[in-house]
Amino acid sequence: MIFTPLLTYSRYAGPREAIFTAIVRRNYGCTHFIVGRDHTGVKNFYGKYDSQKIFNKFNDIKIKILRFHEPYYCKKCDQVTTSKTCPHNKKYHLEISGTRIRKAILNKSKLSEIFIRKNVLEKLQNTRNIFVDK
Repeated sequence: MIFTPLLTYSRYAGPREAIFTAIVRRNYGCTHFIVGRDHTGVKNFYGKYDSQKIFNKFNDIKIKILRFHEPYYCKKCDQVTTSKTCPHNKKYHLEISGTRIRKAILNKSKLSEIFIRKNVLEKLQNTRNIFVDK
């Protein structure tokens, strides 16, 4: 099995781009496609899980869609988890912000290991990164 990114530029077309990207990856031979909570969305223009829901209408594109839930740190579980696996109340949840993580990488600032492992953060900070501050 090979797990690799297909590097293309984002069009910020949300659900339509999720379908487009899935088809492109299928055409490159991929068998599975991971879709997060707001795949290539812009701010709050699209609904939180719209890029996953659109696949209910397009379920015949011949690629397995893996729907990932929004991660968060659960104080009770003492780990990063999702609503799919964590049974605890929202009062124990800490939101994980991708924007905050990208800023920490770009600014070479510290961030709690709750959100990203220290060695991963340092490696990303010392690598010519491809992150663009949104």
